Amino acid sequence: MVGSASWRRRRVSFAFGTSALVWGVLVPVLAEAQCAPEPTVVGGTTICSGTDANGVRITTSNTVLNVAGDGIVINTGAPAVTVEIPNATYSSFTSIAVSGRISSDTQSGILLLSGGGSTYSGTTTQLSLKVDEGASVSGATALAMGQTPGNTSALLVADIDNAGTLIGTSGVALRGDVVAASYGYASSSSGFTSIMNRATGVISGSVVGPVGRVTNAGLIDGGASSAFTSGAAGTSYPYLIWPGTWTNTGTIQSNSAVATIVSSTINSLKNSGTIANSGSGAAISSSYLDIQNDAGGQISSSGGTAIISSNYLRLINAGTVTGNVVTGNSGSTIDSTAGTIDGSVLFGSGDDILVVRYDAASASIVTGITGSINAGGGTNTEQVKFAGDVTLNTGVAPLSGFQRLMLDPASGTTVTLGSGFVSNTALILSGNGAVVNQGQITTNGPAVTDISYSFGNRVTFCNDGAIAAAMSSFGYGITLSNDRFVNNETVTVTGGNGVSMSYNDLVNTGTISATGGVGVDVFDAVLTNSGTISGSTIGATLNGNVGYTASNSGTIRGATAGVSTGIYLTNTGTISSSGVGVQVQPYGYLINGAGGVVNGGTGGAVTVNSFNAGVANAGTINGDVTFSGFGSGNNLIYFALGATVTVRRA
Repeated sequence: MVGSASWRRRRVSFAFGTSALVWGVLVPVLAEAQCAPEPTVVGGTTICSGTDANGVRITTSNTVLNVAGDGIVINTGAPAVTVEIPNATYSSFTSIAVSGRISSDTQSGILLLSGGGSTYSGTTTQLSLKVDEGASVSGATALAMGQTPGNTSALLVADIDNAGTLIGTSGVALRGDVVAASYGYASSSSGFTSIMNRATGVISGSVVGPVGRVTNAGLIDGGASSAFTSGAAGTSYPYLIWPGTWTNTGTIQSNSAVATIVSSTINSLKNSGTIANSGSGAAISSSYLDIQNDAGGQISSSGGTAIISSNYLRLINAGTVTGNVVTGNSGSTIDSTAGTIDGSVLFGSGDDILVVRYDAASASIVTGITGSINAGGGTNTEQVKFAGDVTLNTGVAPLSGFQRLMLDPASGTTVTLGSGFVSNTALILSGNGAVVNQGQITTNGPAVTDISYSFGNRVTFCNDGAIAAAMSSFGYGITLSNDRFVNNETVTVTGGNGVSMSYNDLVNTGTISATGGVGVDVFDAVLTNSGTISGSTIGATLNGNVGYTASNSGTIRGATAGVSTGIYLTNTGTISSSGVGVQVQPYGYLINGAGGVVNGGTGGAVTVNSFNAGVANAGTINGDVTFSGFGSGNNLIYFALGATVTVRRA
């Protein structure tokens, strides 16, 4: 049709904010065609071609409305399409596919209502909207949600797939922030499960309400307001909408005094496009934020602050952030080693982590931050990444406000703390390379730790120097939950326990001593000792799942017990105690090989406890071997392999 072609030539101008009056002038005069079937039918498809000037009402579930390429659905003073399905079941579904145009002058292009006549509490109406390239939905809002009088308990959700144009002449393109009172509290009753804006898609106006998942490759322009905001739903967690992943490869922008993105439903945000605020507000603001800004990604604000998190922020930046970054008090992590933050960073009062990169050429650290760094309160960690082998003969002093130093060598990389390295700062290990200490580490408190139960890290830590930790309370001088530890020299812990190992090996050829507790404690880890281990209580405690083992060819001694084991221990060295030489716990086994010596004291040489435990002796046991089990079938075993001991059964 000639009129239809005329409309298509003029449509581009509307995306740039043409007034509602001009919209009315530009509507072509076409022969009217009824959408059919109308009224809609359950499970049916209503097709609109030509012009329907009186709007369409969808009142049946499982109904599809298809506005064809030459179809125009308009209305004056009322929504162009109204979805209001009586709640005869727990949930109702409808979908709208637009290849043509849906438009209202002063009302919403599409209005989704809760529907009346509900016999169920908390019924849900779900709408799926798909807009093709070249198609459009427009009105005061392109899509809005609301409650039918008498039904304030229903829920409304929509998902959007847009390759065309969604225009809200009021400044709001998509509104889904219905709030209802429940038990005296206001809670969100509507939202968007997902919004996909494709490369050709334009959303002109704010998206208001909780949004679970966002995938944007086109343009979302909030204008003088936020591009995304929770609106009346507030910033608290909306239980109706599950937080999801937001991915932006296009442009999300505003010119606003508030943030371009304000949301409580971002589980993670991955950006390689542009998120910008040309006004005084921030680019992104939320309570909890996990942001990955990839190479080429731009996050910026003209107002001075680009990112604000009122609680927790994890920012991995390989692109450009223009403006300050402000975190809350829940402990945040910022890594801009592969990108640039053109501004300052202000941490809160939590235990924060700043990731930096060691530059071997200049023997200095690189933060990727052009402005100041305020560590705030808390106990803060500076994590230093190493991309190649390096030897440090002087201490790497953390930046002001950071009390702990984390060494993060890349896989295949070795960081050597040379003989001139002297530090009173505790070391934290991360990464998948190796750290070798040839210097002196002397601390008040723990000397070496790692990131607890971070199973993606596997560092090998080798001590060829001296480590001394003075503990003022219960704890361990060295605690490693994932990483391998090889000690060839001395570890001395006063006032506390010595070494705690989990999920990886401990090899000791040197000396480990603890004056305030256990010398070595391992769980699901393999101990291989050819050196000396001593504790003021127990020399070594060994526990773990079936299959874990330990071996001693050196010396282990403790005051109350030399060793307490719930795994298989092979001894060809010497284990001694003034109390009990070896305590064999359930599922434990002492294999005292030829040349192995166990010396007991007042508690005897060996005690075998409860069930599924035993002793096999081919060496020397000086003292009693005591078995203590409950009832019959406790499966306590002793094998004498050519050796003689005194055995007493309790």
